[in-house]
Amino acid sequence: MRLRKNSKLFIVYIKVDNMRWPIIVPIPFVVVEELLQGLAIVAWLAQGSLQGWIKRRPGTSLAFISRIPLWRLIAAGRGMVQGARKHGSFDIINVETEDAKVRIGLL
Repeated sequence: MRLRKNSKLFIVYIKVDNMRWPIIVPIPFVVVEELLQGLAIVAWLAQGSLQGWIKRRPGTSLAFISRIPLWRLIAAGRGMVQGARKHGSFDIINVETEDAKVRIGLL
């Protein structure tokens, strides 16, 4: 049985033929998890004012938030990030054309 290591980075790789070097954007998972946790705390603290703001705008695409607390949605996103991280390295998106290559994955 092979043990997988947790992913440490979220990598965005873009290479276009007329560019000399590819664009590589590494985003540490620790930063993403902490950002989502901070957003969840802010949303939890502001949930009363957010609910009032959303209810004053009926018919918007944000109307479903009045039924589900926003902080719970953000916490669910953080759980998804933690779950994906446990699966080790893999590509989420890997697209190649004649002119460009785009990879988004976990490393």
